[in-house]
Amino acid sequence: MYPSKIISGGQTGADMAGLEAAAALELETGGTAPYNWMTEDGYKKPLLVSYGLVAGPYDPRTYPIRTKLNVQDSDGTLLTGNSSSPGSRLTRRYCIQEGKPWTENPTPENLRAWLRINAVHILNVAGNRESRNPGIFASTVKLLLETIDVLKSYDMVCLNCNARRNIELTEVYYQEEMDSGGILCTDCSITNQYLMVPFSSLQ
Repeated sequence: MYPSKIISGGQTGADMAGLEAAAALELETGGTAPYNWMTEDGYKKPLLVSYGLVAGPYDPRTYPIRTKLNVQDSDGTLLTGNSSSPGSRLTRRYCIQEGKPWTENPTPENLRAWLRINAVHILNVAGNRESRNPGIFASTVKLLLETIDVLKSYDMVCLNCNARRNIELTEVYYQEEMDSGGILCTDCSITNQYLMVPFSSLQ
């Protein structure tokens, strides 16, 4: 299932939205925080440690090194908010340097497709801090919940051999595959129809 973990740098706004949404979705959390555990709301070590963050190495500029490490440690980065802000430009630059995919302010549908196409198991969430973009926390949480809750909700069972498909997927992806003639089952090697069922019923 994409993603299985969300990381961020722990700043207010988009960063914390990623961690809060992941916790609500029961996904693993983590990331690299500034060496001094500082956010615009002050010292937040206890809170950030509770989300699995670790302190980055000393950096006199405080934030750039943790931004780079979170890009490196993820499979892709979601940027929300004003993409022309200094922090977003820096994040984008590191994505280019590291050869990592990123997406900016996508719709839930586009984000689901991007996660699947790029096989993003570890998602880095970055963007504006709350003071510079009031409401960015709430809008980013909403985006992630609307995107990932659907990804978590469905799986497939082969109608020929009853084997469980080892992916979770969206209704859109399922319909596209069915319309193209079915999906090859890796267990019975037959291309046929799958039953799309709630993921929770297969646990």
